[in-house]
Amino acid sequence: AHVVRCFEDDNVIHVAGKVSPIDDIEVINTELALAEGVATWGAGKYWLGGAADFRSYVRSTGIQYPLTQSYEGLGYDAQDQMYYQWASFVEFLIGTYGRERFDQVYVSGKGDPGSADYQGVYNKSISTLENEWKGWIQS
Repeated sequence: AHVVRCFEDDNVIHVAGKVSPIDDIEVINTELALAEGVATWGAGKYWLGGAADFRSYVRSTGIQYPLTQSYEGLGYDAQDQMYYQWASFVEFLIGTYGRERFDQVYVSGKGDPGSADYQGVYNKSISTLENEWKGWIQS
């Protein structure tokens, strides 16, 4: 479960400068995708079960969930599928934009959930990158 703020209070500063619980939940889920994606990608063949790479695996099973969706309440099968998708997203970012830029976005969060700077590193929003990733999976 996640706790997000949905009230205005001048004495409680929000890191983004505005109160938006829906945006906050998306940011939390995006950070989860990045952290778990790199862990799954790093384990590589252990997870692939004969597939050449995560792209091939996800292409064969299909993209079933948005990258920023939480797996909470969806069951283990959904969680597993999301881990494969997240790993393929890491594979996409590294293969398309290079390891150096991936490392920049990975550490850009400074340990704070939701603070990875996709816009600053890739000059694109997470939703734009997700659309590129979907095309990459299918190509």
